[in-house]
Amino acid sequence: MKKLAFIHDHEFVFDGKDAYSPGKLSASSFNRYLDVFDHVTIISRYRLRADGDSLSSLNKVTDLRIDFQRFENQSKFINRFILRSKYKEQLRKILKHFDALVIRVPSEIGFLASEIALELEIPYACEVVACPSDAMDGFNSIKSKLYKSIIVQSMKKAVLYSSGALYVTRYFLQERYPTNGFTCIASNVEINELGRCREYIQKKLYKVVLTGNLDSFHKGYDILYLALEELTKKLPFNIELHLVGKGETFKRTTNYININIHYPGVLGRTELFDLLDSSDLYIQPSNQEGLPRATIEAMSRGLPCVVSNAGGLPELVSSNFVHPKNSPSELANKILNLLSSKEDFESASINNIEVAKQFLTKDLRARRLDFYQKLRDLC
Repeated sequence: MKKLAFIHDHEFVFDGKDAYSPGKLSASSFNRYLDVFDHVTIISRYRLRADGDSLSSLNKVTDLRIDFQRFENQSKFINRFILRSKYKEQLRKILKHFDALVIRVPSEIGFLASEIALELEIPYACEVVACPSDAMDGFNSIKSKLYKSIIVQSMKKAVLYSSGALYVTRYFLQERYPTNGFTCIASNVEINELGRCREYIQKKLYKVVLTGNLDSFHKGYDILYLALEELTKKLPFNIELHLVGKGETFKRTTNYININIHYPGVLGRTELFDLLDSSDLYIQPSNQEGLPRATIEAMSRGLPCVVSNAGGLPELVSSNFVHPKNSPSELANKILNLLSSKEDFESASINNIEVAKQFLTKDLRARRLDFYQKLRDLC
């Protein structure tokens, strides 16, 4: 039996027996590993289930072939810098029982695991999904500025010496975090079918969507609200803006004459795709990204997109529809221009369908299978 450890900083909810994810991870998310390995153990951060936690809003991740190993948050200062030797020894005792590791980075538990894997000669693969340098810039605090060089160097070392690295971008993350091992390009998105190319129709009301955690400082909500202040003065039409996702931090009470904002919360896949299909534009004004699944999902429905130049976003859409991150004026102008131009609107829709074809699940599954089989062959 070949046993794999999956290591990440995602915070799971633990009820004493099973682990649940408040995000997009579910038991089926681990099928890509179980296609190759016999058993998967998730090693990650956790919190204990509170009385108010509804299991119906969480995804159970433990299963017959998936179990969960709780580990303390290594992003806390005392754990990362004062008690690091203690936690390294704890993790070493856990990891020595596994044949291989998959480490989703950036992840402080993952960086610690990569050090141990190199010492114990355990093969490990990195799933490179975001850039910690951009993440620290997005926080824009003294703490993040001091921590930036440490986390970037940890990330570079973990990826460079990995047995292999799977990247969600085509170029961006590869250039910043190269590996000496084998590589693969595969987003985490799941797309089974494509929508239709959109025809531009002049309207009095356009529907715009952004999907993201409203507690995240990386999704560009602060820039979006500044852009809306400029946009509301220029609009010859009305906008209905849907900010989809959990969280409260960036919810705002606004009183624009021609822009109404809706906060529908977390939507199921069917509800989300229904919203995308009835919308006119998707926006992603992030200050930090890898290659966001939400944007690719919107593109797969033929929806024109305006995105920032964060991470791998410029790899997805035409430069005409990319604005500099942290630039509300440019974001406002791109939104207005795209919703006012038949030529731009329709060319964006056609391009997005073509790009989304590269992310069909059947093709990504084949790439992942080959990647994880190479990892198993090293065991």
